[in-house]
Amino acid sequence: MKKYFKKLSVAVIATMLLTSGGVQGQTLHASNAYNGGYVGTVATLPAPQMVSIAKKDKDGRQAFQARVFVNPQSTGVDTSFASFPAGKRLVIENVSAIARRPQGLQVELHFFTYLDSNGDGAAAVEEITFHRITLTEQGVFDGVQISNANHMVQVFADISQIGVGGRLNGTTTGSVQIQVTFSGYLEDLPTGQ
Repeated sequence: MKKYFKKLSVAVIATMLLTSGGVQGQTLHASNAYNGGYVGTVATLPAPQMVSIAKKDKDGRQAFQARVFVNPQSTGVDTSFASFPAGKRLVIENVSAIARRPQGLQVELHFFTYLDSNGDGAAAVEEITFHRITLTEQGVFDGVQISNANHMVQVFADISQIGVGGRLNGTTTGSVQIQVTFSGYLEDLPTGQ
């Protein structure tokens, strides 16, 4: 009976992820947390989608929410991106994250943005800013170590994308999924940019 409910849970989670967007070109694997192995490939997720929560407010701001997945398997950084419309500034007000991986592995997680300081509309090395995401351990559940984060921030992004990078302190062939959600609003770029 327990196995039936675990398979049902995996199917429900996969359906929720498929209907809510994901990362272009990445394959979602349903993990059997009971033994740490893959049940099988569920689907390839579409590109992350900007979710407009409301129309523009009286100040010309439009609500924004995006989710990005990274799936590192080793000490190398796995990077994914979320995009937003050109000519807009994204003001990120909240960052939340959850990291699932095999027991004993730790995660380093960050995101990066560009602030167009010279107004040329192009991303330059001197305009990149890295933001660290501090994870809090939640425990181990059926062999899966879980950490999460929820940070109130004020971060500005001008160059139409947010990058997320994550890596492990070791190597695994097990299931790793890190999900980061950005919430905030879009506004028009200031005049002269």
